[in-house]
Amino acid sequence: MISDIRKTLQTRPVKILLWMLVASFFIGIIPLAFRGRHAEDSLGTVNGYHIGVLEYRRKLNEIQGHIRELQQAYGIQADMVLKMWGLDKRPDEVVLDSLIHAKVSKSLNDRLGVQVDNEYLQAKLRDPYFVRQYLSNIIPPQALVGGSIDTAALEYNLERQGISHEEFDEMLNDAMLSAFLAKLISGGLYISEGSLKDYYIGQSVKKKFAYVGLPLSKYLTKAKEQKITDAELEEYYAKPAHQDPYRIPEKRSAKVWTFSPESFGVVVTDKDLETAYQRNKRNYIKTPATIQVQHILLPFTAENKVEMRARAQAIYDDVTAKPDTFATVAAKDSQSKDKGTTVTLKRTDKNSAFTKEAFGLQKGGISHVVETEEGFEIIKLLDKKEPEFKPLDEVKGDLSKQLKEEKFTQVFDANAQRVLSQSKDEPAILTSFIERHKGQESTLADETRSEKRLNSSLFGLRRIGEKAFFEDAQKGYIIELTAINPSTIPPLEKVKEKILEKLYSERAHELLKKDLSQGLADLTDKKMTLEQVAQALSGKVETTDWVSFTDQDSLKKLRQLKIKMPKLQHLTTKNAATSDIAGNEGYIIQVKEIEPINEKEFQEMKPAIRFQIARNELEGIGRAFFQALRDKAQVSINNEMLRLAKS
Repeated sequence: MISDIRKTLQTRPVKILLWMLVASFFIGIIPLAFRGRHAEDSLGTVNGYHIGVLEYRRKLNEIQGHIRELQQAYGIQADMVLKMWGLDKRPDEVVLDSLIHAKVSKSLNDRLGVQVDNEYLQAKLRDPYFVRQYLSNIIPPQALVGGSIDTAALEYNLERQGISHEEFDEMLNDAMLSAFLAKLISGGLYISEGSLKDYYIGQSVKKKFAYVGLPLSKYLTKAKEQKITDAELEEYYAKPAHQDPYRIPEKRSAKVWTFSPESFGVVVTDKDLETAYQRNKRNYIKTPATIQVQHILLPFTAENKVEMRARAQAIYDDVTAKPDTFATVAAKDSQSKDKGTTVTLKRTDKNSAFTKEAFGLQKGGISHVVETEEGFEIIKLLDKKEPEFKPLDEVKGDLSKQLKEEKFTQVFDANAQRVLSQSKDEPAILTSFIERHKGQESTLADETRSEKRLNSSLFGLRRIGEKAFFEDAQKGYIIELTAINPSTIPPLEKVKEKILEKLYSERAHELLKKDLSQGLADLTDKKMTLEQVAQALSGKVETTDWVSFTDQDSLKKLRQLKIKMPKLQHLTTKNAATSDIAGNEGYIIQVKEIEPINEKEFQEMKPAIRFQIARNELEGIGRAFFQALRDKAQVSINNEMLRLAKS
């Protein structure tokens, strides 16, 4: 599929391309010709590009799956992790934002007229670092093994998601173009010596801080002294945006019939077990296959990559001409830690490019030059031990359970689909089916939308009396929608206390922000010392010991205060100050002492600092750049189609 991309790199001179990038900020996006799906399958357009319904649903299912996985993995910390991943908003909002962003990016790429050459594409697809950094959003994690692409797994996942080869080729091309633009922008970055030193001071030099804490509770009391009138409440609650947080969600009721494998006569025989065991034996590895290899490693940088490849090829020519010299050459020329000694590997012990090549060799065979994350490698296979599998008796229980579930799913799906179709005209067919297969009836009352399989099916139904079926946890279910209580906005009286609490809290925050802003201004302008600011605000000055942002123990007190660390890291001179609201307290914080700079350490860290600043600035430029493009984009969304696509 990937080899089907037959496009020519039509790069224009860099100056012209940069001019077009800058011009995009000012002239906006010119609407493009109709592209994408037909209008009847569209949720709307972005610069003339259609957002398809299937495209939206596919992305929504993907995001919802990610959220479920994170919630299961992180438990009570899931909210924090979701926020870090940018998934703290409603999934449908995240999906719409990402699709609009993608269409804006695509319209820019097409306007620039830049296309990707197939040979360049193939080379980049073999680069694990590039694949992880730029293509992880479109290539599913199941198809990425150590940064390399497992084409069989990729094909399988694309088929499951209903993505055609042509669609994937287009997605891949767009991702490569975005990576190209990112590299182009990064090439124009200039980082001054002062910026490097400020970053070093912020991150690595120890400091002592003094701070004033102002409790929000004091300002809440002050805010409540000025009562909020009923007229103010009514005016506030009249705005739809202020009503939505208090909206009562739609509730649904249903009848549910539950079926078990036993009621369908599902039986797993010894022959079934033996056949399944032989077919899936690779899933029951007791001891994995191992190999013994020697290898020659030549690391490279962007500057010397061509030179090192040529050197590796010369070494390959020598050792293939005289295979017995491999160990001697490895001991002399390899820059790996093992220096040519015998290494025993399992398939997961090294990155997949190395492992795949090594396991594909015959005993005594020598690989061609292989590019891995560590450098150029030449591998010799000395010995190979086949995997040892668990015996059938050891896995019989799990295998029997799996087979029974698979058989039941096939039988239940076929029967339930047929019965539900026929029962539309003859309801008695469903009644007979339930009796014959001993379906256990139960009811659901006033269920709200959730990620649970049962609720997901319930909210997928559109009309009262409509039915659906599904399987979950080795059970089969038929569900019938019996009632819908639409989403409603509660009257003001029902939520009056909550709104009052919210408004007083907002006023308290504004009062606190005002005092923090004034106090910080007086401190920065040297009109007052921190002690005088504290006295004016009825606060008290506290101090910290020496704080190092690389030492976890010294950060404990700051973490207790919940002050945002980046704000403190930006304070790089004595007496520099900032303010912050963290939790239920506001702070004005000032640097009191700074340790002298370790010039030797600074010089050693400069390359790493330069790289980090460049990456941070590139991310910021990218966000600002695409936000500017999005602000000027012509976006039209069909809200009714969007509502249907979400249901």
